[in-house]
Amino acid sequence: MKNNVEEALYLNLLTDFGFKRVFANEERKILLISLLNAILGDRETVKDIYYLQTEQLGEKNENRRAVYDIHCKNEREEYLIIEMQIGKQLHFMDRSLYYVTFPIQAQAKKGKWNYALKPVYHIGILDFIHDRDSEYYLNRYSLINEKKFTKISSTLNFITIELPKFRKTIEECDGILDLWVYCFRNLPKMRERPTQLKGDIFDFLFELTDMNRFTTSELDAYRAYRRSSEQYDTVELIAECSLQEGLQEGWKRGREEGLEDGLRKGLQKGKIEGMVEIARNLRKMNFPIADIAEATGFTPEQIKQL
Repeated sequence: MKNNVEEALYLNLLTDFGFKRVFANEERKILLISLLNAILGDRETVKDIYYLQTEQLGEKNENRRAVYDIHCKNEREEYLIIEMQIGKQLHFMDRSLYYVTFPIQAQAKKGKWNYALKPVYHIGILDFIHDRDSEYYLNRYSLINEKKFTKISSTLNFITIELPKFRKTIEECDGILDLWVYCFRNLPKMRERPTQLKGDIFDFLFELTDMNRFTTSELDAYRAYRRSSEQYDTVELIAECSLQEGLQEGWKRGREEGLEDGLRKGLQKGKIEGMVEIARNLRKMNFPIADIAEATGFTPEQIKQL
């Protein structure tokens, strides 16, 4: 059918809708397996995966939870968490470390246990610069001996792909990882399919992301996603405005009460007001209270009182 949505011809993989349509579906897992093998390289070959629950709960109801984009195991029972992060995350590595604690704890056994753990991989596909000390777009991090620079454990494995560092043209791409990263960066800009993106994997990718092939229900779902995404962007803009107002008030108070104390109070006020506005708007959009709590840091009880 004809695509009536006024966007690019191909779906953007750097949206929650596009990322999960392509990679978070059991019937399409061949695409995720291809991406994982491209990222992990020859050292780790994934033959099969099975998807796990994306929401991880703490031991108690009041504990903070974790919600992954994709959570799966391979045929060797190794855990793989794949996250797509667009906005700058100040403490991204700390967040990644927190996320991997859930599959680590899930491996604990009652009774006698030797603490042997299966490897856990956290893979972050980032649309921002995370490691400014590295020129490479793919970086690996693990536990090492700081003096000998030798790996001391194979359990924790962090991999980041920093898309802004990838500047290759399609002609300069060397290997399937380059081609995948090129698609992440350029798919919605394409007007025709490059000849370099050939083979069964990319045939399937272009079939799934070609919006001219979308059914009416798929287009409706995508339009609904776009509306909710635009509303959320508006909410974030409101929060940013509130933050700026808080800063301005901070400068004003700074002249009266002392610069440092005034800025602190103004910034705190702006953040709180912005988060309150976000929570109210997300409630109007019928977001689950648990998701609002995750996004704003408020407790479910506080959100219900707004």
